[in-house]
Amino acid sequence: MEVEEISLQQKLGMRGLIKKGLVEIMQHPETGEFIIVIGKASHKRGLIFNLPAGLWRMRGSKADISRALKDFLDEMILVG
Repeated sequence: MEVEEISLQQKLGMRGLIKKGLVEIMQHPETGEFIIVIGKASHKRGLIFNLPAGLWRMRGSKADISRALKDFLDEMILVG
């Protein structure tokens, strides 16, 4: 697997790729708990909006979230 930092312009150049999902990672400032929101297979609605076909939220410690995210991606997002 290759990991590289890209610019916004490079991201915008990926328009032809099929979108499988979006992962947003947040951390509660007081408790330190991690919150991850996953959107599956966004579909274009109209000219402006990309709406997800499904949304899920995970909450927990860094270790818990890391394991749960891997399992969730394998079972729900990266299939097919």
